[in-house]
Amino acid sequence: MRAIADVAQFIHDINNLLAVIGSGLRLLECQSDAAYRKAIVDKMQEAITRGALLSRQLLDAARPRPRSIDGFVAGRRLAAIAGTLDLALRPDITVRTEIAPDLWAFNADPEELYFALLNLCRNAADAMPNSGTITVAARNIEPSAGAVRGFVEIVVAADGEGMPEEVLSQAFTPYFTTKPAGSGTGLGLPQVQRFAAGRGGAVWIESERGAGTLVRLILRRGLAGVRVPPAVGRGAGGRLS
Repeated sequence: MRAIADVAQFIHDINNLLAVIGSGLRLLECQSDAAYRKAIVDKMQEAITRGALLSRQLLDAARPRPRSIDGFVAGRRLAAIAGTLDLALRPDITVRTEIAPDLWAFNADPEELYFALLNLCRNAADAMPNSGTITVAARNIEPSAGAVRGFVEIVVAADGEGMPEEVLSQAFTPYFTTKPAGSGTGLGLPQVQRFAAGRGGAVWIESERGAGTLVRLILRRGLAGVRVPPAVGRGAGGRLS
């Protein structure tokens, strides 16, 4: 019964987004003011992005896809991906990037990485109802003694509302959400966690009510010819193995 209810909620959410796009198209037909038309287009774009995320989350939940961990993303590709994130967010949200110039290539599929970062940025934007800044930063983490390779750490930080402990402790629980009906499915952060684990990495959250939120995404450095077993990221602590 839970599965049927979840699918019904997804359909309801998608219908709401289609209604936003349909209404926007009708308004554009009879509106000549340039600023107002741009606001309508921004809302429609936001609905399209939200629909793409919902579809991706539903597909991943229903049919998890095995992933190779041989793919690499270089620093310049990460910078390009991060530079497009604000296009999918509200106009009053600014995304700032701080990518280390010597960033190593790391294990990731570019499409999966984009959706993972977009999930994190949308969550951050939702916690900033009155505008704000999201910082996407990345740096190298040198390997510990005897380790084969190091890691790349990607941080998504926002000066939003932050999470109380009771919410933080359930952040990676599938279907858990504090958002109103039609605004969240509770699958965004679990999707990010699966992405990190499938790439031999981990993810955890540091947050405090009223003090903003910082998400650390750790991914293994890409070394040609070296394969590593996946690790699991857990809750607000995470771990690497």
